[in-house]
Amino acid sequence: MLPPFQPEPGHQQHPYSHTSLDLEETTPAAPDRTPPTRHDDPAGQTHLAFRHSFWATRRARTLEALRVLHPASRRLTAFQQCGSNAWVVRSDQPPTRYRVRTNKCRDRFCEACAAEKRRLVAFNVARQLPKCHLRLLTLTIRSTATPLTNQIDRIYDAFRTFRNRKPIRKRITGGLYFLEITVNPDTRLWHPHLHILCMGSYLPVDLVRRHWFDVTTDSYICDVRYIKTPGYAAGYVTKYAGKTIPISVWRDPCLLQEAITAMENRRTFQTFGKMKHLDLSRVPDEDTTWTPIASLATIITQANAGGTIARDILNQLRQPENLPQDFADTS
Repeated sequence: MLPPFQPEPGHQQHPYSHTSLDLEETTPAAPDRTPPTRHDDPAGQTHLAFRHSFWATRRARTLEALRVLHPASRRLTAFQQCGSNAWVVRSDQPPTRYRVRTNKCRDRFCEACAAEKRRLVAFNVARQLPKCHLRLLTLTIRSTATPLTNQIDRIYDAFRTFRNRKPIRKRITGGLYFLEITVNPDTRLWHPHLHILCMGSYLPVDLVRRHWFDVTTDSYICDVRYIKTPGYAAGYVTKYAGKTIPISVWRDPCLLQEAITAMENRRTFQTFGKMKHLDLSRVPDEDTTWTPIASLATIITQANAGGTIARDILNQLRQPENLPQDFADTS
C-alpha cells in the first residue's frame, strides 16, 4: 500500500507542489497502449466512475445500443475506454491548479465529452462573436411519423432555402445554428428544431413565419428575440452545442438506436454568412505547463486512506468550474 499522500516533514513549498510518489508512478502510460478496461480492473473502474458517474445509467443504455448497432467497432471500443488512463496534472505556474487528462471518446452520445464540447464552444462564442446587433431565431418543423434522419435532412434543407430568400438574406447576414431534438411525450414523435444566433437588421416575426411556412408548406411556429448582451446569447445558444437527446429517449431502446443512427456523421451546429470564419471548435492556446503527478486512481486511493492533500486535490477537481477539467486528452 502506498504511503499517505503528504509532503515531507518541514516542507515549506505550496502544499500541492510535492508528492512522495515514485517517479514511475508519475509517468502516464502511452495512450495508444492503453488496454480495454476490464470489469475486474479497480483502477479502470475508478477512472470511469470519476468521469461518468453522473450519467452512469444512461451511459449503460447507450453502451448497449452501440453494441447492437456497432458491434466490435472502433466507436464502441472508444466509448468503452472513455475516461481510462486518467492522470492528474498540476500547473507549473501559480496559482497551483489541477486537472485530469484522460482518454476521451468524443462521441456525441457521451455526456461527459458533450459537456466538454459545450464548454469549448461557449468559450469560443464568447470571444469570437462580432460586436453587432444579434438576434435569437428558433425554427421548428411539424412533427411527423417519418424517420428522424429524414426530418433532420428536411429541416436543414428548409433552413438553407429560407435564409437564401431575398427578404431574409437582406436581414440575416450571418450566424450560427444549433440543432436540438426532442420527442413529443404524448405522440412519441420526433420534434427537431433549430436555434439560430444571427446578425443583421430588424427581423419581423411575421416575415419569418410567412417565409418559413412557404418553405416547409406546413410549419410556421417560430420565435425571434433581440439580444441585448453577447454574453447572454453565448450562454443561451451554446447550451445546445454537444447536447444530444432528451432524457426520455434513453429510456426507449428503439428511439435511442434511431437517434444514434440518424445523428451519425452529422454536424449539429454550423456557422454561415459573415460568421462563417468563426472556429467554434478551436482549442485555446495556453501558456501554462502541466506536469503529471499521479494516476487518478492513486489520488483517490490516497484520499480514501485519509490523505489530506489528496482530498484537497479531489475537491478542487470536483468544483463546477473544473468539470470538465481539460480540453486536452491523451487520445
